[in-house]
Order: sequence, then structure tokens, then C-alpha cells
Amino acid sequence: MQKPLQQLKEFNLAFGGYRQDSPTMDIPAEIKSLRIKLMREELAEVETAIANNNLLNLSKELSDLLYVLLGTVEAFGLSTKFPALFSEVHRSNMSKLDDNGKAIIREDGKFLKSKNYTKPDLEKVLTKNAT
Repeated sequence: MQKPLQQLKEFNLAFGGYRQDSPTMDIPAEIKSLRIKLMREELAEVETAIANNNLLNLSKELSDLLYVLLGTVEAFGLSTKFPALFSEVHRSNMSKLDDNGKAIIREDGKFLKSKNYTKPDLEKVLTKNAT
């Protein structure tokens, strides 16, 4: 995860893209709107690639979606925290397993929470070593 984040920083510095160095929601409204618009556009392209059963195009569009997503991470100043945020969400998701280490799966394939589930403590991650 660190290398893609470094690559996005390199891109934003080279192109003058909007980025923050520390976590914040205090960014211009037009940047917030742009980030949402770009993510929606890329997701639509992923949907098209899947509908067209085109693996090559899907590979490109998923990469583009991740690129835009990580650009949004940069825009909100979450780059230095993002690996830890992702790890905490992973820890939480793994707690969905039942007492026997088995997944509880709904008919449509969604993984459900067991009684062992614990929410991710993202506030702890965001405030750790905060300046």
C-alpha cells in the first residue's frame, strides 16, 4: 500500500494536484465534489468492463479506480494514516468469523457479522501521534 501512496504523492506534486499532508475535512467544496465525481466515473467504467466481460479493460479500470481513490486519500491528507486505517478495517472484518472460524454468508454472498464482530477503531488510528 505504501508504494501506491508514494506514487500518488509523486503524481500530485508533478501535476499540481490537490493534496494535504495531515488528515482534514477542511478542503474546498469544489475539490470534494471533484473527488466524488471522479470516483463515480471510474466505478461506472468498472461496471462497463464487467458488463462487457472484458478482463483487460477491467484490469485497467480497477487500476484507475484505485488511482482515483488513493488520490482522494491524498486530498483529505490521509496518506500517512491510510495503511493503518486499512489494517484496522481488516482486523474488524476478520472478527466477523464465528466461534469456529467460519464465515456467515447471506444468500447473495455477502459476509455477515458474527457475535464476535468488533467495529474498527479508526478514531484511535487517526489520533495516534496526531500533531
